[in-house]
Amino acid sequence: MCEKKFPKTIRVLINDDITPYGDSELIASYSSALASVDNRMSILVISHLSWIGHLMAEWILGLQPPMFSTSSLTCIGYNPEFEASD
Repeated sequence: MCEKKFPKTIRVLINDDITPYGDSELIASYSSALASVDNRMSILVISHLSWIGHLMAEWILGLQPPMFSTSSLTCIGYNPEFEASD
């Protein structure tokens, strides 16, 4: 379940692929690997509209990419045990 406040920041990473024309599949894989390797309980992704909807569709199987209003915020629970296999 998502916390009601942001946890203490441990590390800030900037990825040049998080752009309106970035590869959402690549970032979804990168985020999953980061969460697994670093044993992260939460990751904050800040991005541009409409791309973030495509990223969410990579994380949530069967989801059509949602459209967000400007300055929207969403929280997704992540469990690596339910990650889709290739």
